[in-house]
Amino acid sequence: MKIFLSLLVIGPLLCAAEPVIDIYVSTGDNHFLGSSLPIDSPASIEATFDLFKEVNHARRIYWRGLEAACWIATISARPENPRYYSYWEWLTHLYATVKPDDLAAKAAHARGMEIWGMGSLWDWGSHPDTPGFNDYPFCFESKLKIAHPEWAPQDQHGVRQQGGPIELAYPGARKALIDIIVANAVQVGYDGITFLTYVENYSLRFADEFGYSDPIVDDFKKKFKVDLRTEPFKRGASREDWLRLRGSYVTAFLRELKAALAPHQIKLGMVVNSNDPRQPQSWNVPELTITAGSHHMDVDTWVREGLVDELEIYGNNSSQSQVKTLDDLLFLARGTQTNISVITSGPFNPHWKPYQEKGMRTLLAVSDDTQHLARGFIPEQKDLASTAVHERMRVLQQNIEGMLPLDPQPALASKNLIERRLALQALGNMPQADLGLIIAGLSDPENGVRCSAALALAKRKDPAATAALLAAAEKHGNHMLRECVIIALRRLQPAPLEALQAAMKSPVKEVREVAIRTLQFHTFGSMLPVFEAALQDDHRFVRFVAAEALGGYSRSPQVINLLQRTLKHADITVSARAATSLGVIAKAVKPEVADLRPAMLDSLRQAFEITPDDGWSFRVIGNAMLDFGEEGRAVLHDIRDHHADLRIAENAWRVVDLTQRTGTFSNINADQNNEAIKRRPIRKAN
Repeated sequence: MKIFLSLLVIGPLLCAAEPVIDIYVSTGDNHFLGSSLPIDSPASIEATFDLFKEVNHARRIYWRGLEAACWIATISARPENPRYYSYWEWLTHLYATVKPDDLAAKAAHARGMEIWGMGSLWDWGSHPDTPGFNDYPFCFESKLKIAHPEWAPQDQHGVRQQGGPIELAYPGARKALIDIIVANAVQVGYDGITFLTYVENYSLRFADEFGYSDPIVDDFKKKFKVDLRTEPFKRGASREDWLRLRGSYVTAFLRELKAALAPHQIKLGMVVNSNDPRQPQSWNVPELTITAGSHHMDVDTWVREGLVDELEIYGNNSSQSQVKTLDDLLFLARGTQTNISVITSGPFNPHWKPYQEKGMRTLLAVSDDTQHLARGFIPEQKDLASTAVHERMRVLQQNIEGMLPLDPQPALASKNLIERRLALQALGNMPQADLGLIIAGLSDPENGVRCSAALALAKRKDPAATAALLAAAEKHGNHMLRECVIIALRRLQPAPLEALQAAMKSPVKEVREVAIRTLQFHTFGSMLPVFEAALQDDHRFVRFVAAEALGGYSRSPQVINLLQRTLKHADITVSARAATSLGVIAKAVKPEVADLRPAMLDSLRQAFEITPDDGWSFRVIGNAMLDFGEEGRAVLHDIRDHHADLRIAENAWRVVDLTQRTGTFSNINADQNNEAIKRRPIRKAN
C-alpha cells in the first residue's frame, strides 16, 4: 500500500506568495507502519493535524480513510492468510472504537481545513487464488463481489476473473458502490472525495486480458456488430472502440456519483496517471503494469461536463512526465471549473514554482514525522530552547537526520506525543545514550510513541531490550506494535535466542507470535524442536510461521520428513505452507537431499490430489511442485491430462498453464494465453 514518489526533494524556497501545500495521508500505511505519523487515537490525530496546520500550512487533507471504511463496510477477510488477517483485525478494531475518519474530519474542520476522502475506484478485494504481496489466499474480498461473482471483470474465454475491480458496466454494481461511498462521505463529513485507479494485486497477466463481461460484450455487439469473445477487432470496431466503451462505464459511474453527491455539496475528484492521464494508474511497484486493465479514461468528457472538480496528477514516475501532463491538463481545463493539482514528495522543487504562483495545489505525499518537518515552512533551528513545540520538532528532525548534534532527552517529557516520538528516534541514533530512556517509551500511554520506542530499539540493537520488547507485546500487543517489536527483535545482536525460546511457552499468543517470527531466521539443529512443537500451537499464525521456518533447513532429511507429514495437517493454512517450504528446499538443490526429491514430489502430488474445493490451496501446492522444475511440470502435466477428477485436472491446468506467483506479474501475451486455453482439460467433458 505505501507509495514511493520518485521526485527529488529540495528544501523550502522563498517566494513572493506561499505555495499551497496540501497533505495526502495514505491512512492504511499509518495504521500498519509505526514509522508513519500516528492516527490511531484522539490525541494522535489532534497532534498530527496540528503538525499539518502549523508545519505544512495545509489547507486541505486528502484522507485515504474512505477506502478503508468502504472496505470494512463490505469486507470478508480470510483468516487463512494470518499475516494480513492480523492487520484486518486491527483496522476493524480502530474503526469500531477510535473512529479515525470521524476524528480526522472534526480535527480538519476545527483548524479551518477541508478534508477530502480518498478511496479506490476499483480495488475491492479478490477471489482467493489471486496473487498478492506474500501469501495465498488473497487476504480479503468484498461481500459485493462474493454475492455477485459476475461483477468481477471476465476474460475473453470465460475462464478467469480479475482480482480487484468491480465491473462498472453493471448498473447495479455502480449503484451499490455509490450507495456505500456516499453514505460514508456524508456520515464522516467529507468536503470532497477522490479516487485512486490502480489495484494492489498481480492477477493481470497482459493488458487486454479482462473486459469481456456480458454487458460489455452485448453493448459492443449492438454498436459495432462484432462479438468480442469470438471475433477479432477490425476497422470500425477496433480495440480503441472497446477501450472507449469500457471507459464510458467509468464516466457513467462519475456522472451518477456526482448527482448523488450534489445534494450534500460534496465535491468530486479523480487521481490520474501522470504518464498518460487517459489510462488508469500503474501500481506503486517497480513494474508499470496498469493493474486495473485496459480502459480509456475520458478526462475530456469529465472536464467538459463538469463531472470532476479536481484532477490530481499522481507521481510515482519522473517529474518530466508529471509536468508534461500538468501542462496538458491545464490547457484542457482552461475556462472550466475543474482544478488541476499534483501529488509529489517534493513540493518545493523549483519546477513547481511557476504553477504554485498561479495558485496550483501541491499535495505532499510522505509518511514519517521527519519527512513532514523537512518539507514544512518552519526554518532550520539551532537548539531546543524554543517555547514553540513545532520549532522544537524541527530541531529534533535536524538531529535525527545528522544535521544538528544535541541532547534530545528533555523532549521525552513533552506533552506532545509527536515530539516524544522524535526524541526516541533521536536517542535510537545515539549508541551512548541511556537505553533505559528508550525502553521507558514502550510504556507510553500512546501506541504511536510505543511504536517509535520499539523502532528506536531496533536501531540500538542491544539484546538488553529483549524482555521489555516481549513485555510490550504482551501488554499492548496490537498489530502495529507487534510489527515494530518484531523489527526490533530481529535486529538485536547477538540474537537473544534463549529468551525467545522461553517466550514460546508464554500463554499470550501475541508473545509467541513475535518470538517465532524472530526465531524463524535461525534455522539450525537445536532450534528444530521449537519449530516442530510450534506446528501444533493454538495460534494459527504461530503454526504458519513454524511451517515457513522449516523451509530454511535445506539440507535436512529429518525436516523434509517432517514437512511431508505436515502436508496432512488439519489446518489447510499450515499444510499449504508446508508445501511451499518443500518447494523452497527443492529450489535450493542441495546434494545432501538429492535422493529425496522423488519422494518429496510424490508427497506433494498426493496433497494436490486431495486439496479441498477452497479456491486457493491447489495453487500453493501446485506452485511448490513447479519449484521442482521440469520434474514438477511433468507431474502437473500428467494430472492435467489424465486425472479422472476434472476439478483436480483443471486445478493442475491452472497451475501449469495459467501460472501465477505471489509478488510478481506473470507477463504473458494474448497468443500464449490462447494456446494455454486449448489445453484446458475440462473441455474434454463438453
